[in-house]
Amino acid sequence: QIQVLIGYIAITINVCVLIFTADFSIVASISPSKIWSFVVLEHTLLALKYVLASVIADRPSWVVHEIRKHKLDKTSEPKPEDINSFSLRVTRRRSIFAQNA
Repeated sequence: QIQVLIGYIAITINVCVLIFTADFSIVASISPSKIWSFVVLEHTLLALKYVLASVIADRPSWVVHEIRKHKLDKTSEPKPEDINSFSLRVTRRRSIFAQNA
């Protein structure tokens, strides 16, 4: 959760640096047009970040499927053979993706 907050703060600071330090005109003061540019660009990027974060899943679907299949959750202790077979499948998938890349 803290990384999400840091991401939003980083967008705000970077837009602020871009708008208020770039010399787009002869007048170097803080004008209402710069403030409006900052507000519009910042809100647009924050909305885009929010939409992308809600559309893109945190885990790939095959990982969710394997976790459900083996019931590897915090409440039950996984068996050693389940862990070995799970890690073997993950290793195989990684090697398949590496060969295709």
